[in-house]
Amino acid sequence: MARRVRRPLVIKGPYNRPAIPALSKKIAERYQHLFPTRLQEFPPNEPEDITLNVLLRYTHHLLRYEAESLFWNLLYWCMTAQPAIPPTDIESEIAEGFQVKLPISLWQNLVGIRDVRNTFFIRCDVLDEACLHPSYCELHPLLDEMRQHFQADPERSKDPLKHHPEYFHEVLQRLIINFLAENGGRPFMGAKRSDTIRDFEPSGIKGKATTAPNPSTPSQPVGIKRSAQAMGSEDGDTDMGPVSTHCLVLVA
Repeated sequence: MARRVRRPLVIKGPYNRPAIPALSKKIAERYQHLFPTRLQEFPPNEPEDITLNVLLRYTHHLLRYEAESLFWNLLYWCMTAQPAIPPTDIESEIAEGFQVKLPISLWQNLVGIRDVRNTFFIRCDVLDEACLHPSYCELHPLLDEMRQHFQADPERSKDPLKHHPEYFHEVLQRLIINFLAENGGRPFMGAKRSDTIRDFEPSGIKGKATTAPNPSTPSQPVGIKRSAQAMGSEDGDTDMGPVSTHCLVLVA
């Protein structure tokens, strides 16, 4: 759910909103063929610095809230995913900050009642590497670039292109397609994922951590454990990995 839909959102600057992504050379010609008007409708623009201190309330639904919801859905999915067969050569990734267990503080920041997503996932200098299992560390640049585009508020932008109702859909579509074009053959893209979510790491958190879902029980959040059929396989089994399948669902 988009932040402003869930609760009033205080936006304090400064922010730096990136320019619309350029298409990968591997996909630009094909993209132009499939969507002949999109490159003209969404031409290159410039990064923009925005300084704000405003309270934003939800007044009516906007199409861009759907794009933001897609980002939160993808982040939620990536944070909980782990491979079916744990790799043995992930020491360097762990040293960089990626963790096998999901810190419960990050989980609570994502799904907690207080809704502090803007502080910990949007306004942050960089997305916390511990959000991802080491096997999926290659997803970090994609998610980090996505969240930067949701900084500030487009209605306060001086760039008229950012006011287009489909601007954020175009941004996410380009980022995801670029990622698939550049990483389509990488091993992690096709790695079979586990049917269970990552275990939680409670260290560093005061008090009880009983509000987090137990990955081994049926009471885990809806949508965490997905059947292969729901992911696009008719026979109930699939070899498609978490990245290749889920990203394609988002841009379909």
